[in-house]
Amino acid sequence: RHSQQNPQPHTFEARLRHPDGQYHWYQWRIASLPSQTEPQFALQAWHIHHIHQPYLSPKQTLLQAILETSIGAIIVLNTAGQITFANQRAKEVLGLTRKELTQRTYDDPLWKPTTLDGQPWPDEKQPFRIVMKTGDSVYNIRHAIEWPNGERKALSINGAPLKDSHGQLTGAVFLVHDITQQLQTERTLHESENLFRGIVESQIDLVSRYKPDTTLLYVNEAYCNYFGYTREEVIGKSFLFMVADTEKELVHQRLAELHINPAPRTLIMRDEAPDGRDRWVQWTDYGLLDENGKLYMVQAVGREITEMKQLEIALRQSQQRLETLVANLPGFVYRCQNTPDWSVIYISDGVLDIMGYRAEEFLHGRVQISNLIEPEWRQYVYQEVQKAIAEQRPYELTYQVRHKDGSLRWMWERGRLMSEPQLSRDTAVLEGFVTDITEQKRAEEVLLQTQKAESLGVLAGGIAHDFNNLLTIMLSNSDLLLYMEGMPPEAQEYLQAIYKASKQATNLTRQLLAFSRHQNIQPQRLQLNEIIQDMEHMISRLIGEDIAVRLQLNPNLHAIRADPGQLQQVFMNLAVNARDAMPNGGELLIQTANVTLYETAMTSLRLPPGDYITWSIRDTGEGMTEETVTHIFEPFFTTKQADKGTGLGLSTVYGIIQQNGGDLRVHSRINEGTVFTIFLPRTEVGLYEDEYDEAWPTMPALPSVSPNMNTAVTILIVEDEPDVRNIVASILTEAGYSILAATDGHDAWQLYELNQAHIDLILTDVVMPHLSGPELAQKVHAHNPDLPILYMTGYPQDFITTYGPVENQFIVRKPFIANDLLARLRTHLP
Repeated sequence: RHSQQNPQPHTFEARLRHPDGQYHWYQWRIASLPSQTEPQFALQAWHIHHIHQPYLSPKQTLLQAILETSIGAIIVLNTAGQITFANQRAKEVLGLTRKELTQRTYDDPLWKPTTLDGQPWPDEKQPFRIVMKTGDSVYNIRHAIEWPNGERKALSINGAPLKDSHGQLTGAVFLVHDITQQLQTERTLHESENLFRGIVESQIDLVSRYKPDTTLLYVNEAYCNYFGYTREEVIGKSFLFMVADTEKELVHQRLAELHINPAPRTLIMRDEAPDGRDRWVQWTDYGLLDENGKLYMVQAVGREITEMKQLEIALRQSQQRLETLVANLPGFVYRCQNTPDWSVIYISDGVLDIMGYRAEEFLHGRVQISNLIEPEWRQYVYQEVQKAIAEQRPYELTYQVRHKDGSLRWMWERGRLMSEPQLSRDTAVLEGFVTDITEQKRAEEVLLQTQKAESLGVLAGGIAHDFNNLLTIMLSNSDLLLYMEGMPPEAQEYLQAIYKASKQATNLTRQLLAFSRHQNIQPQRLQLNEIIQDMEHMISRLIGEDIAVRLQLNPNLHAIRADPGQLQQVFMNLAVNARDAMPNGGELLIQTANVTLYETAMTSLRLPPGDYITWSIRDTGEGMTEETVTHIFEPFFTTKQADKGTGLGLSTVYGIIQQNGGDLRVHSRINEGTVFTIFLPRTEVGLYEDEYDEAWPTMPALPSVSPNMNTAVTILIVEDEPDVRNIVASILTEAGYSILAATDGHDAWQLYELNQAHIDLILTDVVMPHLSGPELAQKVHAHNPDLPILYMTGYPQDFITTYGPVENQFIVRKPFIANDLLARLRTHLP
């Protein structure tokens, strides 16, 4: 329409769709032709290769920008080798415009391909040929092109095939870099390196270059000779494998410093020679930075200094040996003048730990050793030192000093006289060593107290054991007399009194055994109020008349399960502590109550929620500080004088309460007093009833025994105590049993061998001369494992088992009465 109106030729661009579905752009030229009939036009079309900007997508726009800003020349060829596209950089690299380039093929004779040194380049090695032949990409193919004027450019070529949607090869794209200047630079660098290498290789110092990651780039001959490797064995590898493990951290530190500041830095490193000896090299490293200021290489020069280092180490070790010895001593060494004030010439730093003052305070005269020695010890120390000097021997002293914190410390000192020529010829100088032995002294005191307690415990345990035997005789004899027919009422009354007193004496033996830690633990269901009331009179006598004992006991107190003897021990310990806290008299208040603990109350008690009883023992004494309260349950901790307590009482209380499933709280204030509150778990009604009632009896009659009922049963009695053996024999004979009696384990074994076919049970003591009860049992059971063996003892089971394995159900506890013994026998006889 435009051409009809305007006869001038008109040019425009339009696209056509090819049979493969793709659109191609063409440039059209149309002109109107003279015609007398229908309008006629002349039309010409040119296929254009550039991308038409108005129709570019964002991705295409980005791609075009990348192509045009590439630092390399980008050239596209079709399968015939015709250049169909070239970016702007191609003009700079190849020296031709785009139009000129698109009129050429890859093998245009105007550019002659050659090797980098000018030799002909085979056509089959042309990157285009390789891509077309293999369909694969090519990388960094280096060759040159030579122009007719003789100019030559070195190129680095990367290429990749172009394929259509069907995978058919449609051409290739190439990225071409001009590396002419790069090659020239490399040649110059190579020449420079050859010169540098010649200089470096003639050095006796160790020279190397490495990357920041420790990869070696260069080493000289001296470096290789020193480490014993060839260049091929180390170049390209980290040098850390030649660095001692102890030095590697030093290398990493140095590299970190060079990253911050590349200035030369010196360090000394140790390594091991092939023959195993230590050697040292002093390295000077400096960093090389790239154009961005980043470390890219390190130059290192090393010089062996082994001989110098060995001399230095020998000197330093000589000094350090003395310093280390002094520093590691559990005390301090000194050198002082032999004057009454002991003027200090030298004193080691250990004096700070021993006396609380720094060494310089003594050296400057601000503190004097003589002033720290307790006044009552000063004359003794001075005289002993002078006596040792006169006798030309070392002196050893033990004395007390006052620490800077005000505490008294025990010191042990050993010293001697020496000469100090630089002061004056006649000046006497002392040197020696002092250490703190306060803990040793304290341990000795504790050991002494413990040994006293153990000795008393052994004595108490022995007494209690003998008492048990005596009480067995008394209880059993009075028991038998009470059963005798025709006993006058007045005699029965006297016997009842003997029997009751013997039972009360049994409680005393339990306390003795508790003290000696030979107590037999027997938890049972009990009423705490009854224990408190039974002990009230004894506690009142124990603590003295100037302390009033007052009871506030809940009459409906829950029952608990515990060992009564242990609770009596707790009561006595806490009462004695309260007495000692009230030297001028006061009041001891004993309270019991029922409580229920919930989760919210568990902050200070290590107990599960539930029902408990509380037992409070409150005094109006001197009270304790919070610091003291935190330590009172520690073994051997005491605030009493050295001869007033062992520090074991409250730790024993704490252990007993925990053993019985409870816990306790302590509250104390200075001048107001202390209250111990004990929590013990409630036991359900009806649980854990005693096996027999120990109430004072109106004695029941012995079980009626037919004369022929037990005569077929023979019991071997083994007891080294004659009176106990006789009363047991009387009880069993009275009950109708046939008996054999032995005085010890050896005698019993002989009787057993003679009568083993007739013996139905053995009743034996535990501790006996020659052969103990458990040892006898082992011999008997080796012949007859089914024969019942019962043990009579007042010792706890843990003590019994030191003589051999004994189960609790086979023990008859001393002291016992006839009914107890017979009831236990019946459970083990057929």
